[in-house]
Amino acid sequence: MLINTLLAIVQKEMTEAVKNRTVIFSIAFPVFTSLLFSLVFQSQESPKLKLGITSGGNSRIVQLVKKIKYFEVIEEPDIQKAKTLVENKKIHGLLILPEDVDKKMDAGERPELELFINVENIHKASILEIALNKMLYLSQGETPPALIVMKKVYGDNYTARTASIPFWLFFTVMGGYMIVSSSIIEEKDNKTLSALLVTPCRLPVILLGKGLTGFILSVCGSLVILGLNEGFLGNIAGLLLIVLTGCAFFSCLGSLVGLLIPGQTGSNTFGSLLFSFFFLPVALADASPGMLSFARLLPSYYIYQGIFQSMFAGVPLRALSFHFAYLIILTVMVFIINLFILNRRESI
Repeated sequence: MLINTLLAIVQKEMTEAVKNRTVIFSIAFPVFTSLLFSLVFQSQESPKLKLGITSGGNSRIVQLVKKIKYFEVIEEPDIQKAKTLVENKKIHGLLILPEDVDKKMDAGERPELELFINVENIHKASILEIALNKMLYLSQGETPPALIVMKKVYGDNYTARTASIPFWLFFTVMGGYMIVSSSIIEEKDNKTLSALLVTPCRLPVILLGKGLTGFILSVCGSLVILGLNEGFLGNIAGLLLIVLTGCAFFSCLGSLVGLLIPGQTGSNTFGSLLFSFFFLPVALADASPGMLSFARLLPSYYIYQGIFQSMFAGVPLRALSFHFAYLIILTVMVFIINLFILNRRESI
């Protein structure tokens, strides 16, 4: 009797789950993501990170680095030749060990180990930095005996924190979508949107105000991230313009989603899918030519690349003209769709 009751409950819940889009998306999303990763990497071996090392002596650090299985260590005593390899992207980073580095570490001086990189390889270089710091930490078990300092082959210092700024900015720019869509849907769920429409405010004005709020908050959040992480680098004008156009696009997109999605549950599910749609192809673009081709169709790719190129390569504004044009055209298109939906609803 108990088993029959339990089976009946399970059957009822399974029937409702199949009808519930949120449940379906919750199962389908990880399946789709795992399939995407497997398709990208199925025919590829995990490439080793190429690390050049110049040493004034036979330091034990060289032997420790060689034990890292995903490193390909290239010893090059000529510093200028080694820097040329970095600049030409033949290696992902160059670690320069000072003279008597072992003696300095044993004396507790914590010498600086310079890690030279090419900005186009900054993400892989940041992995190098993290792995090297972990190796140094494990070699002593307490405070790392040396300090890794990441530098460009032609100038400024960088850290793994600096390399992550474009992704943090991208998340913040996308935040405009979540702010606007959630606000509109919450008004609909609480039946307060209808109450607002009784006032002289019309629906286009209300949505424009919500979109402007999301835009302002996401822009302010981006500026805070740049300020806290010393991210005002390279072409600052280009960086700020990319952030502004990106925030405008995602705020408009948030208004559209808020108009189309019926409830908060659907919004959360769709928001996760939309985030994955915009983020995963960009994150995997370097791993697969096919994924790169797909990523280039998305506005998120041009937001991220515009931020990255402005900060680390200092490209001029004219080099970002396609990025701006593509984002502005998409923003105008989404805005027009919003107006079309609003006109239809107000005429009903």
